[in-house]
Amino acid sequence: MPTETECKIAVADFRPIEARLEELRAEPHGEFLQDDRFFDTPQERLLQADQGLRLRSVVREDRTGAAEHILTYKGARQKGSLKQREEIEAGVSDPQAMVDVLDRLGFTLMLHLQKRRKRYKLGGCWVELDTVPLLGRFVEVEGPDGEAIGQVARGLGLDLSRGLTDSYASLLMGQARQRGMQGRPAEFLL
Repeated sequence: MPTETECKIAVADFRPIEARLEELRAEPHGEFLQDDRFFDTPQERLLQADQGLRLRSVVREDRTGAAEHILTYKGARQKGSLKQREEIEAGVSDPQAMVDVLDRLGFTLMLHLQKRRKRYKLGGCWVELDTVPLLGRFVEVEGPDGEAIGQVARGLGLDLSRGLTDSYASLLMGQARQRGMQGRPAEFLL
């Protein structure tokens, strides 16, 4: 069972993190626009089980503008200080056809969000600098285990005790409810 293990920490400014990444000779892996669409049943069966179903379109922000589309199932979060959950991904060649398949299976679009991401490789981990509408800036460190993640995060000067285990989708749905935003899908676009 593939498992996603990561820490996510809100930051006010990326500049100190980017300077540290350069000092540590992190390997840059590009800048992306990620367009995420989250689906659930009208009864919110997945939400109630702390699961997720996402169709992500990733567009490289370089001269190629290449795009890839990925359908992802996320299992319930496991207990612990880091965010850990089962994650199963499959490439999709026609995202609109996948939306149609999900619709026929009884899933509806619940949330649509876009974010900007800069990606680096450091110490066997992915370091991602995310800008998310309404929420702000975050550094995610995803790796094989807590030890590797902790080592990279501390090397970047990040305080693991400030780590969040909620997903961006969960945080944005909470914001939508607090702000009285009605209607589906909730949209948070750049």
